[in-house]
Amino acid sequence: MADPFPSLSSAACYVDPRAALAWLERAFGFEVFMLIEDAEGNIAHSEMRFGNSAVMVGSEWSADHKSPRSIGGKNTQTVHIQIDTDIDAHCERARAAGAEIIMEPQTQF
Repeated sequence: MADPFPSLSSAACYVDPRAALAWLERAFGFEVFMLIEDAEGNIAHSEMRFGNSAVMVGSEWSADHKSPRSIGGKNTQTVHIQIDTDIDAHCERARAAGAEIIMEPQTQF
């Protein structure tokens, strides 16, 4: 059986990680793979999958781990996701869920 954990994954901090999980699923087709709650029902750890990749989604938890919303919209990371089928439909799904499309899909390389 293949290892269910990818060799590399990214993490993103959100002010409302539960809402982020729902939006990432709706907008981009990510699937919740792991969700651990603490005694108060807050998300202690979560992981989402897209293909064979993973992203951890969590709340702000220290001065060094903040949502871009809390630091003036500054970019805190860049993530590249390879889409191997119907990029236009994927873009439209994201747009319909409220994603801001910075650049329309295009062949570059």
